[in-house]
Amino acid sequence: MIDVTAKKDGKEATIQYDFGNDLDDAVAKFGKDVVFSNFVQSAKITLQSIVRRYLVTDGDIQGLTTTWKPGMQMQRTSVPARVAIISEFKNMSPEEKKAFLIDLKGK
Repeated sequence: MIDVTAKKDGKEATIQYDFGNDLDDAVAKFGKDVVFSNFVQSAKITLQSIVRRYLVTDGDIQGLTTTWKPGMQMQRTSVPARVAIISEFKNMSPEEKKAFLIDLKGK
């Protein structure tokens, strides 16, 4: 049994759900197709997260597929400060950009 907790609009609920004790148990409970499709869905989200991190580095993104395997922790990428600031600036509202530039200029 695994506890599953969800929160929304100040409310919270926790339930227990039996996903199985191991791969064989999960396949017996839900079927091979369901277990595989959920594995692919989870692995895809993880890989998308890794690709997003590498997008700002101009590194060899396709080359990731030769070294990454699901369940493997990738080395954190080092993003140059300038790249991080520009990326953050792009997501700011016009008011935030104005305040940031004032701070940057030293008032």
